[in-house]
This record gives sequence, structure tokens and C-alpha cells, in this order.
Amino acid sequence: MLLFILNANTQTNALQDEGIYTCIFTLFPSGTHNTHIHLDVLVPPVIRVKDNLPTLADKEVCIATCTAADSKPPANVSWLTGSLADNLRETANSTHHDDGKTTTVSYLFGVPTMDIDQQVVHCVVTSPALSKEAKIPFTIQVYCVFERCSHVEGG
Repeated sequence: MLLFILNANTQTNALQDEGIYTCIFTLFPSGTHNTHIHLDVLVPPVIRVKDNLPTLADKEVCIATCTAADSKPPANVSWLTGSLADNLRETANSTHHDDGKTTTVSYLFGVPTMDIDQQVVHCVVTSPALSKEAKIPFTIQVYCVFERCSHVEGG
């Protein structure tokens, strides 16, 4: 099996090259031989973390999203929440595209309180097309409506 990892400039043409190839060679004195080679094309994901701008509230909202776009095979996306594990939860979904690539989005949910404000979580993306896992830090910022914000820095 052969694997090719593509960069953004060669993805479209090389994806079309995926398939089974026959290699024919001649050895002396045994003659002509052939073998089949399966070519798999790997495409690394484009990773993006987005702040969903949560405002101080007492109901659960989506705090952030982590997207691993246009990968082949599909990437795994999750959140490391550390000490906030009891306060946050995640869900994910994937969209399969006609060209064989996949976009996976993981949503981080929680109640936006001052307890989670300025806490760091990490989006973790793994894929056979990446040389190592991607671990992107994200600082949760809970935004305040002026009248409701009582946290004052520096006294």
C-alpha cells in the first residue's frame, strides 16, 4: 500500500489519482511479473477554533466550536477540559463531501458563568494525515452585558 499526504496546492488532482495500480516488471530469467498497488491519498484537515462569544447567563449555550475541515480520512475532534469537565460537554458531527473529504465540527457547551471565564481548554485533532496530534488552546471568555457585569479588575 502506498500513502501520499497532500498539501493544499495539490489536493484536487491527487485525489483523482487514488485507486489500484498494476506494476509490471521483468526479471531474468523468470520473466514478466505484476503486482497490484493500492494508492491511498491522505489530506490533512484545516483546523479552526471559533469563539461563539457567550454572554454571562444561567442557561447552557455553545461556548466554542472546533472545526477540522476537508480531511481525508475523517479527523477526530475532541476537547480537553481538565478541571472544567463537570461544567462543560461536547458534541460533534461530520459532513461527508462528494470529493471524498470530510469536515468534522466539535461543539463545546456550558453555562457561561464567571467560574469558567478565562479558563483554558484545548481542542484536540487527530488524523492519519497529520504527523502528530494538533492541540489548540482556547481561553474561554464570558462576555458581559454592561448592567450585569460585576467583576472589576484592579479595584
